[in-house]
Amino acid sequence: MEYSLKYAERGITLKVVGISDHICSFEIKQLNKFGIKEGTVLEIDPAFVSQVLLNVHGKDILVGYESARMVIVEDRRLTDLRPGDSGRIADMEGGYVANKRFKDLGMSEGTKITLKSYPYHGQAVCQAPRCKDC
Repeated sequence: MEYSLKYAERGITLKVVGISDHICSFEIKQLNKFGIKEGTVLEIDPAFVSQVLLNVHGKDILVGYESARMVIVEDRRLTDLRPGDSGRIADMEGGYVANKRFKDLGMSEGTKITLKSYPYHGQAVCQAPRCKDC
């Protein structure tokens, strides 16, 4: 499947199969300066996204990236997981207020979660559990 880098999933390895004809020669030189050309393999760093979509107890939950960094899943931070990875929450950092918020979302130590995606800005995502459309 081919699509614009703008819509690429965060944390997934991609191969550049082409560069738009709309890019001028200066921009192509800048891409080449960073080693980006046709055939280059790259991964979009999830640190540059603002939200993480999880599945917890069968419900999709959208969590801010900074909050997701506070959750330890087995031996890694939640933000270090790739889409599709799952595991049990081993620890949660952030203090009482953050832990209460996580608990309200159904997340506590031992809860099995699955990282669904790092949605790009503007992607429509239903924010469970209070969404009337879910």
